[in-house]
Amino acid sequence: MIKVNRSTPQVPAKPSPFQFVDIAHQSGIKFTYYGNPSPQHYMVEQNGGGVALFDFDGDHCLDVFLSNGSHFDRPAENAGEVHQLYRSTGKLPQ
Repeated sequence: MIKVNRSTPQVPAKPSPFQFVDIAHQSGIKFTYYGNPSPQHYMVEQNGGGVALFDFDGDHCLDVFLSNGSHFDRPAENAGEVHQLYRSTGKLPQ
């Protein structure tokens, strides 16, 4: 037997004090994910890219590492289709 929850989602009584704002372009992050698997569809091609936020250079500011996909049996065709590390300057764009 399968039971399905059909309750209506509850709207918070007041707005959250937190807000997400996309500042990637202003920050200089220009990244396009490349994930075009080979015709054989190897498992390692299906995992997709990723992101890591960590202090790469020890300046107490989070840096951004973006990993990309590729083909298992041949390299990516375009030079821009690689992993990228963006080092933080500690200043947020205004």
